[in-house]
Amino acid sequence: LQQLAGASQAYEDLETCVLACERVAAALSEKLPSDAFEVHLVRMSLAAARANSGDRATALASLREVAASFKRILADDDEQLLGTLDQMGYLQRVTRDFAGAQATFERALATRERTLPADHTRVLAARRQLFLVLWESAQHERAHALSELNLASLERTLPEGHAQLQRMRGEVANLAFNAGHLD
Repeated sequence: LQQLAGASQAYEDLETCVLACERVAAALSEKLPSDAFEVHLVRMSLAAARANSGDRATALASLREVAASFKRILADDDEQLLGTLDQMGYLQRVTRDFAGAQATFERALATRERTLPADHTRVLAARRQLFLVLWESAQHERAHALSELNLASLERTLPEGHAQLQRMRGEVANLAFNAGHLD
């Protein structure tokens, strides 16, 4: 069933994927405790399939349940929990729940900043996710500040002339101009 779910998602047959994930989740729920890690992984796959098929509200509700269970069984800095928060924040952002997405991404970022080095790629990615929410919700000053933090990290870790560093410099300059920092 797991192979069927993966194969159907790979071929974008979303209805088959949702049905397969539902069958896997039901089968695992009969055999394992409801807080079993494997059950949550299948629920996450089911949430992704539902989100991809357009049922974002059900997907978000599923991810909230998974995150609540992960909070009980995993450390607060476990990447599986943080990844679930990232998925929740993404769904909140694309459904224009900017306040919810901001709170979710801020929590994930705060945990990563507390537990990882400042220049870690997961910290930079978490800042980027929060940046998108802030920018889309017209909080340009805060969004610009996050971009500047990421630029500073890239300047510390990448050699001068690196393509990613040049793109980020251009992005920060463009953001500054659009936010009214430059004339």
